Amino acid sequence: MKHFYSDLLLRAIKKTLLLFIVSFGASYVSNGQLYWVSLSGPAEVPANNSPGTGTGLITIDAVANTMRVQSTFSGLVAGVTASHIHAATAVAGTGTAGVATTTPTFTGFPSGVTFGTYDHSFNMLLSTSYNPSYVTNNGGTTASAFAALRAAIGAGKAYLNIHSTTFPSGEIRGFLNLCPTINVSIPDAFALGGGVLANTVFPAYAPASSLMLQSNVSGGMGPYSYTWSNGATTSSVTVSPTTTTTYSLAVKDQNGCPGSATKTVNVLNISGGKNGDKIDVCHNGNTLTIGRPAVADHLSHGDMLGSCEPNSITARSRDVRETDLAAITVLGNPSPNYFDIQIRGKAGNNIRLTVYDNMGRVIETKSSLPSNQSVRLGNSYHSGIYLVEIIQGGQKQILKLVKSN
Repeated sequence: MKHFYSDLLLRAIKKTLLLFIVSFGASYVSNGQLYWVSLSGPAEVPANNSPGTGTGLITIDAVANTMRVQSTFSGLVAGVTASHIHAATAVAGTGTAGVATTTPTFTGFPSGVTFGTYDHSFNMLLSTSYNPSYVTNNGGTTASAFAALRAAIGAGKAYLNIHSTTFPSGEIRGFLNLCPTINVSIPDAFALGGGVLANTVFPAYAPASSLMLQSNVSGGMGPYSYTWSNGATTSSVTVSPTTTTTYSLAVKDQNGCPGSATKTVNVLNISGGKNGDKIDVCHNGNTLTIGRPAVADHLSHGDMLGSCEPNSITARSRDVRETDLAAITVLGNPSPNYFDIQIRGKAGNNIRLTVYDNMGRVIETKSSLPSNQSVRLGNSYHSGIYLVEIIQGGQKQILKLVKSN
C-alpha cells in the first residue's frame, strides 16, 4: 500500500482542512479601505513652528458603515483641546474646511495632554458621529453625509487636525492619503539543502529540526516594521516547531499601512528503530532505518527524510501500484514541472480523475477518461502537495503528488 491514501484518510483530510479554512480564514477578511496621515505644525494653515508630530490610520468600511480612527501624537507645546476630521477643502492637499466629524471632539480623544494615543470606531449611520452642520450641508441624512465624507477622503480633500490651547485652530494636522498595497509573502523554506520537503521540519534529526522563514515585502514606503506571531520583530525568523504550526506575519510601512502573510510549517516524525534512536529515510521507494551518522550521506545521494509509507509526506520519483482498478505509474514525483500518470485499467470502464490541493480544494477534474493511457498533470500547479483521486467503476485509489520549486 505504499504511496496511496485510503478513501477514509482522504475524507478526514478534507474535513480537517475545511474546518481550518472556516475557523482560521475568517480572521483575515478585509476590514475596509485604509488611509494614512502624518501630522505636523508646518502643515497647518497658517503654518506654525510646533515641534509636535503625529501619525494616524483611518479605516473606512462602506459596507459596515463604520470609520475607525487610530492616532498617535507627541511633542505638542500645549494640552489638547479637540481633534476632528475636516472636509472638504476646495483643492486636494491644501486649504481649510469645516469640521465633518463629532463635535466638540472625537469621542474619548485624549484631552489636556501633549502626547497620547487614540483608537475608536464610529458607527457612521449615527448622527453623533458628525458635526450637525456637515449632515445638513451634505444631503440631510447620515448616509448621504458618510458618502460625502468618503468622497472627500478619497479625493485627498480631508485632513485630521489636533487642536491645543496655544493653537486653538490647530497645532498639528495632515491630509489623509490612500494606503498603498503592502505586498507580503513568505517563500517556501527548507530545513536542509536537499532530501527534505518545503516548509517541513524533522525534530528527530537535529540538522533538519528548524528552518528560516524569510519575508519578502514591497509597496508603500520603507523601512518596514515586522511582527511575527511568535513575537519576533525581524524580517526573518528561525522556527523549530514540535507540532505543525501556522506562523503569521504583520508588516507596516513607515506610514502605518499594513500587510500580512502566513506560512504553515509541517512537522514530520522520522524516528525509527526499536528504541526510536534511528532515522527513517526513503531510498528508491523503500524505507530504510539508519543511524544518524549515515543520514547526511544518504541525503547527498538523493534519499528523502521520512518513511516511504502513506503516512509519510515524502514521495519518490516513480510510483507503481497494481490493483483491481488499474495499474498506475507516476513518472516524475516529486517534480518541479509536471507529472505523467500512466493508467492501465479494465477496458470498457471509463476513469474519472480529480486533483485536490492541500487545502482540500478541487484543482482539476478529468472525466470519462479511457483506460490504458497517459495523463499529464501539474504544469500550472504551484509548489505543494496534491492528492489525486482516481475512480473506475466501483473502485477508487488515492495517490499523492509533490510539486517542488
